[in-house]
Amino acid sequence: MKNNFFKNFGFCLSAIMLDSSVILAKSKSEGGKKSCPALSMSTLEKEFPKDGKRKLIFFASWCSSCVDHLKNDGSSKKESADQNKVYIAAFDEKDAAEKVINKFKVSSPCYIDDGVVDALKVQGVPFEMTW
Repeated sequence: MKNNFFKNFGFCLSAIMLDSSVILAKSKSEGGKKSCPALSMSTLEKEFPKDGKRKLIFFASWCSSCVDHLKNDGSSKKESADQNKVYIAAFDEKDAAEKVINKFKVSSPCYIDDGVVDALKVQGVPFEMTW
């Protein structure tokens, strides 16, 4: 219900998400389609140790600024070589996030938020931070 509320507005909103943890498998392609698994704070810290070299990019499929960013990154030749970017879908549904990631052929890892937004106090999307 909360996700539908945000989608209906068609612009970027801030929200509070409940924290929970889930075991994660790295994002992978299945049948040519990229899958974006859940990402908890503990998994973020384990899979991507904080070294100041990565950029966490929080996005939502319904956010036009986010979609423009994904479109530009997906079409960029630099993007295909840039594995220091980690896309995290926030305030969104898994299917919608994966659809936009696949539409623009974003090659960087992608995940669905599972507590990271709350832990890092992300207030809305689009949002980027160095990790």
